[in-house]
Amino acid sequence: MCYRVSYLTQKAVKYAKHYGESPEEVSKLEKQLEVFKTKINAVYQALAQDIVAPEVPVVTNESPREFQLFNWGIVPAWAKEYDDNLRRRFVVSQSEEMFNKNIYRDAAIEKRCLIMIDGYFDHHHRHGKTFPYFIRHKNHDPLFVAGIWSRWTDAKNDLELETFAVLTTRGNKKMQEIHNNPEMLKRQHSVQSRMPVIVPSELWQTWLNPNVLADPADQEKIVKDVCLPYPDELLETYPTFPLNKGREIINSEEVGQPKEYAELKTEQLGLF
Repeated sequence: MCYRVSYLTQKAVKYAKHYGESPEEVSKLEKQLEVFKTKINAVYQALAQDIVAPEVPVVTNESPREFQLFNWGIVPAWAKEYDDNLRRRFVVSQSEEMFNKNIYRDAAIEKRCLIMIDGYFDHHHRHGKTFPYFIRHKNHDPLFVAGIWSRWTDAKNDLELETFAVLTTRGNKKMQEIHNNPEMLKRQHSVQSRMPVIVPSELWQTWLNPNVLADPADQEKIVKDVCLPYPDELLETYPTFPLNKGREIINSEEVGQPKEYAELKTEQLGLF
């Protein structure tokens, strides 16, 4: 459920053209992304709770016409020093609750972002086994996921860190079929399926609107209008190669590529 993502695995110009509004802006965005790719290269899989916080391309309400690299996992403003264990606690927020929790409230009102990924991973459980699935746009376009961000300052060490958390919403029909962890389904009051808030292009600027949402009614409207399950027919989902080798996270080109499993062939999931 969007703790594992893939990004920057395609040509920079494709991302730039997808987001840019003019030839000049596309050229500027492409150059920014080329610099990013020299720093972190293609990321076939990144895990939010990794020991080293993944750097992921984002667009923020403060700088809506450029890409930046932010670290995944919000560092609370009240933190006296950087603690990666603390950061890993705040990598995902339920969109329905973001205005109600202190750790996310201010960012949800004032600091919103779009996180650009190629796709994300989830697991399906079948006959006591677990199978990884990759979820991406059916046209292989990048996905822009709603997020909230924060700027944390360590005055003692003259350090400024910009971090983000991914927002989730209830799962669409495809995700309900994939995301079927038996332990999760046993829990009372738990949401049965979740997925990242994938924002369609016509709502990008609505989400990035820099106006402060002081009125609770405006906050509810953002959740109602933007933080919705993405349409099933616009997503492609399929089983992929194992995501881990022991405790090691696999970051190679085969991760995210289709893989057949005999156990899944005998009982095809309804939507795949």
